[in-house]
Formats: sequence, structure tokens, C-alpha cells
Amino acid sequence: MNKKIIIPLALLAAIVFSIAVYFGVSKIWPGITPDAVASDGGRVIPFTIETFDGPSLKVETLTGKPLVINFWGSWCGPCRFEAPDLESAYRDFKRKVNFVGVAVQDSEQGARKFLRDFKITYPNGLDKDDSIMRAYQVYGVPMTVVYDKSGKMHYRHVGGITKSLLSEKLRELL
Repeated sequence: MNKKIIIPLALLAAIVFSIAVYFGVSKIWPGITPDAVASDGGRVIPFTIETFDGPSLKVETLTGKPLVINFWGSWCGPCRFEAPDLESAYRDFKRKVNFVGVAVQDSEQGARKFLRDFKITYPNGLDKDDSIMRAYQVYGVPMTVVYDKSGKMHYRHVGGITKSLLSEKLRELL
């Protein structure tokens, strides 16, 4: 191929990739829907994370209630847009649902500032070595995974999630 074709194609591929990451893959390619990704019936993958509040949290001990795990980064634009909705959903469901936030590819200082700026009160910690991100196959942030009370995956969403969508998915489990 000549350079006149390669450069525009590479530019187009970069633009499509950027849009997919920003808006979430499922909105760009309808065949890759959060429900389709969740249809394998995956289970909660055990991990321990030191929360920013101090104590370590073992996610596998959060049983008996549905669980929401949100992967985010302070550097992520869509994460900033969804943060108020996640906190609001947490406040509405905190007696019936466990929430955990996992900051990925971030600094402790940046993550703590993000939590302060958005007044996030549910437990959050930093994935210091990317091991949690790799275990959960996080390929874009934000990513939110919802599990039922037995630890079976119910829903997985890549891209910013709204309070109404998250609330709908949680009501399906309650």
C-alpha cells in the first residue's frame, strides 16, 4: 500500500479506538454488549486490596449481598462523569449491596484527590501492581461489574455507567 492510504487508515483506526474507549465498546460495536460479556456466568475473582481508609478488604468475604466492583482512574474523563452517579447509587443501595472501587494505573495521590473531589464514600483502593486489573480483564475504564449475592456475574459494563442503568441492574437482583 502507498503512504496516501496507510496514513488515513491509521488515523481512522486511532479515532475509532479513542471513541470506543471514551463511550464504551458496547455503544460502538453492538455485538459486544455488556450482557454478552457477562453471559459466561463468571464468578467473583478473589482479591485483597488496601483501602484508602486504611483496612484491607478481601472482596471474597463480601457475600450474601449483590456486589458492584468499579474500575476507574483519576485520569479518566468518563470516570469523572460517572463518579457522582456511582456515589448516588451507593447511597441508595448501601444497605442491600456491597460496592468496591478499584483505581487502576493511577497514583495514590491522584486517586485520593479524585475520591475527595467527588465525595466518594464507598470502599476504594489502588491496584498497585495491575494484578486485579489483569485478573478481571479490564480493557478499558471505567468498567463496572455487578455480581449476584452468590458471587455469579450478572452484568458487566465498559464505559461510563449511569445511576439509572446501575439501579436497574441492581433491582433485578433484589
